Amino acid sequence: MEQFSLRLLMLATAQLSIVASSSSSAAAARSSRRAAARDRGGGGAVPTCPVSAPCECERRADGRLVLNCRQQGLDRVPAFRASDELVDELTLADNRLTALPPDAFRPLHVRRLDVTDNQLTGVSAAAFSGLQDHLEELRIQLSPAAEFPTRALAALTRLRVLCVVGYGGAWLPDGALASLGLVRQLRLTSGRLSGLSPVDVAAMRAHLSVLDVSGNPLRAVPSEALATLSNVSEVLLSGCQIARLTGRAFATNSTSLRRIDLSRNQLQVR
Repeated sequence: MEQFSLRLLMLATAQLSIVASSSSSAAAARSSRRAAARDRGGGGAVPTCPVSAPCECERRADGRLVLNCRQQGLDRVPAFRASDELVDELTLADNRLTALPPDAFRPLHVRRLDVTDNQLTGVSAAAFSGLQDHLEELRIQLSPAAEFPTRALAALTRLRVLCVVGYGGAWLPDGALASLGLVRQLRLTSGRLSGLSPVDVAAMRAHLSVLDVSGNPLRAVPSEALATLSNVSEVLLSGCQIARLTGRAFATNSTSLRRIDLSRNQLQVR
């Protein structure tokens, strides 16, 4: 009887050891998972965010990464850490930036870049170095005294959308847009342009669908430039100090022209 009781006790002790070991293993696994979650950012946060506060990493509903540095009072482009993930949008809008230095965004792969609502006085020729393989949309705002960033734009041959706000020159420099043959939307707004020539849009004449030069003192429709475009569907000339329209002001090679905006002009009707 005593031997039977001893064997029963030994069996119970072994079972308790197994349970304790299993509980310990489960606890260790849970701890490991929590640590991994912290390393990933946890709670749906973005892993290994390539920019520090006050900027933030966000996820769109489709999982695409956004780097949000909007309205942070930044007076210089923040330092970015290298990342292999494609950034769907990097916004530095509405800060106090005055310059884009060389290699400002080189550690990143960015599809859309927004630097509007700043007063850029200088854009380095190498400001967008490293972005040429992925950048499709660029929006910048210049100080009226700034030069047009011709050399900085030259390598961005994948651009589909270019928006430059506030350019202070009367005409674009020679070859300013010569390498941008895939641009579909060209917006040169709220500046001091007095005209747009056929040469300015020659490279994109087959693809350009939206031309927006609103807020410039053109005083006339850029008819010669429009006449070269074969795919234009929208021409936006709001607030361009246009007083008269010639008979062929909007004659183009395009059969797609659907929208013309001449609001905020002082057109004379005769």
